[in-house]
Amino acid sequence: MTPLACGAAEGAEQLLLRWAAAVCWVYGRPLANLGAALRDGAALCLLVHHYLPLQLPLSAALLDAEPPPPAAGGEGEEAAPASHDAALGRKRLGAYVEAAGAIGGVPLLMTPADCDGCGPDERMATLMLAYLFGRVSELTQDAMAARLLQGAWLGYKRGLGPRQRLQRALRAARVQRAWRGAKQARVARRQRGLKLALTRALRARQARRALRAARAACLVLQVGAPNPNPNLHPNPNPNPNPNPNPNQAGWRRLVAVREARWRAAAAAARALRLRMQAAATALQRAARGRAQRARLLRARVACVAMQAAARRRFAVREAARGRGARVIQAAARRKRAMASLEEARAAATAAQAAWRGRAARRSLGLQTTAATHLQAACRLPLVRLG
Repeated sequence: MTPLACGAAEGAEQLLLRWAAAVCWVYGRPLANLGAALRDGAALCLLVHHYLPLQLPLSAALLDAEPPPPAAGGEGEEAAPASHDAALGRKRLGAYVEAAGAIGGVPLLMTPADCDGCGPDERMATLMLAYLFGRVSELTQDAMAARLLQGAWLGYKRGLGPRQRLQRALRAARVQRAWRGAKQARVARRQRGLKLALTRALRARQARRALRAARAACLVLQVGAPNPNPNLHPNPNPNPNPNPNPNQAGWRRLVAVREARWRAAAAAARALRLRMQAAATALQRAARGRAQRARLLRARVACVAMQAAARRRFAVREAARGRGARVIQAAARRKRAMASLEEARAAATAAQAAWRGRAARRSLGLQTTAATHLQAACRLPLVRLG
């Protein structure tokens, strides 16, 4: 139903009065009728501010304006408050006219000059309020729909939903796990190669030391034993001395000392090898930790760069889509505003024509009645003379 049809329906004046009174009651402003109560313009400013606070702020309604101090005696005491109220009414109606012209679609059937006298005509005010109600309702619905769309769009763009956050975290975890796995495998292969090379070098060194010690022991035994195998080398003396050679005991002691020294050297070598292995393990552990930290830092930097690039691409794509949507919305709003303006102009023209016709008919009736009275007054003397 159009605003004009709403204004023509039965009881529309009462519905508009109840709507305007309810809005004004929120701000502590009573509204009794749609005629003299609208003369000061405060109710009209409150109606526009309630639905479009950015278009007409509450300060423009001048609800807290203080009356001027009373004059010192005379007729000025009554004239000063009246002139002050008239000035406030002109300011409020001026602000309302400016706001109504900005939002469009509302015929300006009231001007700042209507604050003087008994106020605007109730039918004209009813028609204007009907258009105002339709326009603010339409703008409020558009603004609410725009806010809902923007909120949903921002939520989708930023991934504020739990499902989107979970999916993003899982993707990042998979990328990081793959990156760490590849780096760890490469470092592990390198460490295994180094460890095998170090182990081979240690074993070769130990084997060389053991070989040198065995050669020295063999030489000592060969020198200290004059006849180690009597079966192969028989003694030429047929009556050998049953007592052993006294030099053999000295050679045995020398061999025992050499063996003890060899065992001590082997134990020292084993201890050195263990210390070297512990030091190598510590060095490897420190190198692994440093490599893992560096790898983690590089992986984080790479993930952050990948995420930033993805966000930039997504923002560019969404900005392009948003520009298209805004252009379409602006065109649709412009088309609706032009249609509403044409309808308002046609309705205002019809209302003005009806008002002028009614005034003309009333003037014609008054003129006809006056002419009839004049004719009757002129005929009365003639009738009396006749």
